[in-house]
Amino acid sequence: MGNLSESQLKTIQSSKSLKTRFESMHLLNVDRKNIQQVLKISADKSSADLDLTSKAILLRSQTGDYEEAFELASWSASSIPASRKVVVQSFLKNKQAPLLVHQIARMKRNEAGGLMTDYFAEGGDIKDIAEWLSAAGKILKTGAVPDDTDGFWGWVKDTAGSVVDAVVGAINTVADAIAAAGRNLADAISKVASWAQDKISDFVEAVMAAGKSVAMVLQEAVKKSLAVLNKFIQAVIEAGKKGIEVLNWAIGQAASTLKSALVKLEALLGSFTSLLLEVAKMATAKLNAVVKSLLDAGKKVIDFIYRLDRFAHDFAKRLVQELRKIGRTIGEIMTAVVNYSRLIARRAIEALREMGA
Repeated sequence: MGNLSESQLKTIQSSKSLKTRFESMHLLNVDRKNIQQVLKISADKSSADLDLTSKAILLRSQTGDYEEAFELASWSASSIPASRKVVVQSFLKNKQAPLLVHQIARMKRNEAGGLMTDYFAEGGDIKDIAEWLSAAGKILKTGAVPDDTDGFWGWVKDTAGSVVDAVVGAINTVADAIAAAGRNLADAISKVASWAQDKISDFVEAVMAAGKSVAMVLQEAVKKSLAVLNKFIQAVIEAGKKGIEVLNWAIGQAASTLKSALVKLEALLGSFTSLLLEVAKMATAKLNAVVKSLLDAGKKVIDFIYRLDRFAHDFAKRLVQELRKIGRTIGEIMTAVVNYSRLIARRAIEALREMGA
């Protein structure tokens, strides 16, 4: 369909309620190519008329073509600030904040910042951004668009690259827009603390794709509680991060936080041996605090000793030396050694002799 005639535009503008405006646009077979033309004539008339047209387009996008919402947001991004604010208000008043965030994600970086600034200025909640990020993270995990999105994410299939590349680009556009609006993506973490684990994991997947560090994510999570921290530790591991990244953050935290992180990591990694293999990657100066925390969490001297043959020689000796420094006696260590292999005995004895025993 080509441009609407002046007569058709007048017919649309003669409708004064949301119902009649929606119906007039339907009867005149308005499609997405006409959206910006209708918006311009409405904006030229008044803010109230622009608001009415915006609401009608949003209603149409819900019942038909989601791309009309993108045309609406795109038009506003390049319009005067007053018109842009009217459109943003229409999204928010109609409880379609996630839909607006979705459209912002598809824009050029220099356009997205202004819309995001208005989003917050008009009362937009970062929780709705977190909802969008969680949906985006879920797609990143599978590399496919779910069948039940009804076209909401369909645009990613039409992009030049892969679905994952398109979604990562959209996530970074949103992250940059948040920064341009003077806000911090970390603020969203506090909003998702009560979510179920799978949804938090999807959210963290997106946050990681935006380049945020494990330390930043966990630092925000621990402000809520240790239970919330454990959810986010699981999420960052599921996002492909290594246990050493969690450990390097946790070592600088309170003793209770370190202990909680170690217990959670052991559960996630599947065994105490796997946990110690991650600990082995840490700087030597940090080992004392970790061993002490593990003992406080209920580990016994024997739990360390009977695994000494599974680690590199130097790390095995350091474990024994840290046990001694923490206050475990030579008798305790040697009692644990006695029933195990010659290699374990040699490593334990060498470690103790190097300490002057």
